[in-house]
Amino acid sequence: MVWHKTTTKIAKEASVALSRLRDTYTKQSKKFILRSFVYLSILIPLSNAKAIAQSPNVQRDICVVIGAEGQSEYGEAFRAWAKRWQDAFAMPVANDSKPDKSSTDESKTEDSQIESADNASTQFLLIDGTNKEESAHSKSSDHLSQLLKWIERETLSTTEPPSQERWLVLIGHGTHDPTQKTGASKFNLQGPDISSEMLVNAMNKASESPGNQPATKWIIVNCSSCSGPFINALSGPNRIIITATKSGSEQNFARFGDYFSQSLSNSKADLDHDKSISLLEAFLIASNETNSFYTNDGRLASEQSLLDDNGDKRGTPASFFQGVRPVKAPADNLTLDGLLAKRTVLFALPNAAQINATQQIKIEEIENKIETLREKKKELSDDDYYEQLEKLFRDIIQVRRSSSLTDS
Repeated sequence: MVWHKTTTKIAKEASVALSRLRDTYTKQSKKFILRSFVYLSILIPLSNAKAIAQSPNVQRDICVVIGAEGQSEYGEAFRAWAKRWQDAFAMPVANDSKPDKSSTDESKTEDSQIESADNASTQFLLIDGTNKEESAHSKSSDHLSQLLKWIERETLSTTEPPSQERWLVLIGHGTHDPTQKTGASKFNLQGPDISSEMLVNAMNKASESPGNQPATKWIIVNCSSCSGPFINALSGPNRIIITATKSGSEQNFARFGDYFSQSLSNSKADLDHDKSISLLEAFLIASNETNSFYTNDGRLASEQSLLDDNGDKRGTPASFFQGVRPVKAPADNLTLDGLLAKRTVLFALPNAAQINATQQIKIEEIENKIETLREKKKELSDDDYYEQLEKLFRDIIQVRRSSSLTDS
């Protein structure tokens, strides 16, 4: 009798447990099936062959600045980083200060390298503060004036205003003096340094020029130490600011610029496997690789990179993401950075469907709906949430398929 009661109790418990497991399995299956549907329909695995970088339909004006080297070993590293930028965009430099061609890049392997492709819609300027011979004999060695002139000048002409980007990449050392009310944070140039306030004033002057588009997107990548305060100064609408450090007190040599320049030519940076590399993905890969360097070396990280693209002057670290999905929320109900950077495509990988401006706008509208839906997930049942999510993903698929049909 006791055995019968015990058996009956075990059977009931097993039945309940099995029912719960079946419900859980069903919910997880829905998630798995939906995710599989999305990845199989939209995404195609990348091959291990070399990739040919294909720039999206944008006009880019890029200026890479190598600051004062301090010591020769730093100058050699800085030139190697700059050369990766030059190679990634396949552009000859616009002055005589070319990076050292003998610099080697051991990080590039045959299964991850993106071969450069010429891009007629890109202009590239290199300002090299490590070229002592050029600095000593050339009247153009006033790098501060040269940089400000580049920022303030009228940009490329275009028939599609939303498709213009201006990139400023600062590679070198930085300083920060908290006792100064203005000009506290600077990037070290060969000659007079440039402060964050100088950059802001020049950018504002450029936006007021009648020959420049009001919708021009600015991307500022400051790879120097003490670069965090540049976010507070430069943050604004339609601007993406990336810094190697989160504060001005992180004064040690910053390695973030090394890993960021490597991510430009690495197909493994395609974290979401959508056959393109976004600025957000490059930032996340570089940040994680930088953290890994310190961890593997048994050292306390002396730099924590930030990305700001929502204009709130706060910045977000890579630790708030898993892959490209946010896993943490900012404090004080602030908006998470990353949406604009995610939509800023560096390169489309081989066989990727070419998306025109109209299709890109449609995709961005759908992505906005997806983000809104995810914010309301707790208010919806699982069935309702996944049904709406599946519909939105199908809408994206439809837009991408229409792009493929147009290409064919």
